[in-house]
Amino acid sequence: DLLTYSPDYLPSVVHERLQEHMAWHGKRNLIKLLGETGREEDAESILPYLRHEDLRVQRETFLTLYKIGGENKKRLLLRALEESSESIKIQIVEALATFCDQEVACRLVELLASHEQFGEKNRNDLLLQLLDTLGRCPCSPAYKGVQAFLQTRGQRGTRKIPVQIWASAEKALKFLQ
Repeated sequence: DLLTYSPDYLPSVVHERLQEHMAWHGKRNLIKLLGETGREEDAESILPYLRHEDLRVQRETFLTLYKIGGENKKRLLLRALEESSESIKIQIVEALATFCDQEVACRLVELLASHEQFGEKNRNDLLLQLLDTLGRCPCSPAYKGVQAFLQTRGQRGTRKIPVQIWASAEKALKFLQ
């Protein structure tokens, strides 16, 4: 029935229904529907679902943000870094590679500097993605951030970081040079 109404009506109904208690698949489907019918101004309202208990809802929220973010996509993705679980952060960092500028690099360097706080499950993947994306940001903050990360090698908090990540950091630094 909802689809028979004008597209202008549907996003407001979706927002209303998202507030209700329902199973994960209901939330995911509503967010997916918003991704098909929503506009830029609807994107901000779904940011809290990046922390939903179900990864499938988080993933759909990220895809919807990317799809309807429009001119605000970079700003939304940067905000999403703060709002999201580590699993989705990996995808957000990857998506930010298309916006590699000083603002993005500064935010990613902050995230890289806090690597000791990453959960063990996602640490390596998140570090690899951060280094890959920072290696594409041709600016001074990216260079300094990767360089600072490399200088922590061998210290107490970085002993569990595998060789593959240090190699990725060196590769990113060489590319930035």
